[in-house]
Amino acid sequence: MQNGRAVLADSVTSVAKALNPLGAAAEIVATVGACAVEIGRFRIEKGRLQARHDTATKLIRARQSTIIGLFDTRMRDSEQIKVSLGELHHGYREMVRMACDLRISSAERIATQGTLTILSGQIVGHHANSGDTLVRLSDSLSVAETKTAIAAWRGLDSRR
Repeated sequence: MQNGRAVLADSVTSVAKALNPLGAAAEIVATVGACAVEIGRFRIEKGRLQARHDTATKLIRARQSTIIGLFDTRMRDSEQIKVSLGELHHGYREMVRMACDLRISSAERIATQGTLTILSGQIVGHHANSGDTLVRLSDSLSVAETKTAIAAWRGLDSRR
C-alpha cells in the first residue's frame, strides 16, 4: 500500500513475467496469487494479535481481581481501627509534603497524590461535624470513586 492505493511488489511483477505464456492473464494470476499470500499473512497476524489480546486480558483480569481482594481486605480492616483526627491531619500534612518533594521518584509522588485524595476527602467533614477526637478509619477515607470502580470491575467479572 502506498498513499492508500495497492501497489504490486517487484516480486509480483517477476511472477507475472514468469507467467508470460499466459499473456494478459499473467498479471491477473500473479496479482490474485499475491492477494492469497497477503490473506494468509493477515490470518497469521490476526492470530498473533488475538493471542496478545487474550494474554493482556488475562493479565488485566488477574490484576483487577488482586486489587479487588486487597481493597476489600483493607476496607474491612479499616472498620476495626480508630484513629485520632490529629493523626489524620499529621498524615495529610506528610502527604502534602511528599507530593511537593521533587527528590522522591515520580511513582512515589503519584502514590502520595492518590493517598492525599483519599485522606483529604473526609478529614474536614469529620472535624467540622464531630466532637469526637477518634473516628473509625473507614469513615474517614474518601473512597467513593474507588468503590465505584471496584463495583464496575465486579460487574465485568459477573458477565464474563
